Amino acid sequence: MLENKDSLIAMVKALDQVAYALHGFSVKAMEALGAASATDAPPIASTEEEPPEAPKPPELEDVRAVFMAKTRAGHTQELKALLADYGVEKLTQLDSEHYPAVLEIVESMGDSK
Repeated sequence: MLENKDSLIAMVKALDQVAYALHGFSVKAMEALGAASATDAPPIASTEEEPPEAPKPPELEDVRAVFMAKTRAGHTQELKALLADYGVEKLTQLDSEHYPAVLEIVESMGDSK
């Protein structure tokens, strides 16, 4: 077990030396190309695709807007019952962790009663 640790440490040191040598080479190459420093070089394009951004979690104002629209469409009693299912009487009392689920339910309600 100890020899594996020593091998790993030796490999990390060797990689560190390679990185140091590559840095020195890149600085000299940039100077030869006329750039003031390696940071003046254009960024290297990544070949990996960036993961898509996660959707922003809904906030109270988002939920409130949907509730207002459904209230105007005549779903007041259904909305009150939904809030009661979560143990609250008012939307402002609802824990924000429930916003996505509540939004999904409310948005699935028909536009007319």
